[in-house]
Amino acid sequence: MNYVENTKTVVGTTVTSAAGTATLTIDTLAFAYASVDVIVATSSTPANTSASILNVLTLSGGDTTTAGSTIYTVAVPAASAAVTSQPSVVRFDIDLRGKGRYVKVDATPATSLATTIVARLSKGDIAVDTAAEMGVLAKYSG
Repeated sequence: MNYVENTKTVVGTTVTSAAGTATLTIDTLAFAYASVDVIVATSSTPANTSASILNVLTLSGGDTTTAGSTIYTVAVPAASAAVTSQPSVVRFDIDLRGKGRYVKVDATPATSLATTIVARLSKGDIAVDTAAEMGVLAKYSG
């Protein structure tokens, strides 16, 4: 089996202000792994290179959709000159085996930058064949 084809994509909320929190609660039922990207948009403000790009970044898990048990509170990386030339991405690669059914990621940007969370679940127990099952608009294989 090609595990790349047996995946599901889940997209969370996007926030555009430092007062907002991007959140993604992921139902991981029947999947063994997750790769979660927290994406912070490119900054046009040179001053943003000296501060952290995120105020808060947490990963929690549990058996309910509130996923109340914190697994990680990440020491958010400091921004660098790269934030003005490319988006900043923080990735969690998670082995889901033996963990609760739900994983939740919360990210609060330090400045008013668009922040989005995207997850890809892989090694599913059940084959996902359609775009809808994969959580995408369209799928192409070749």
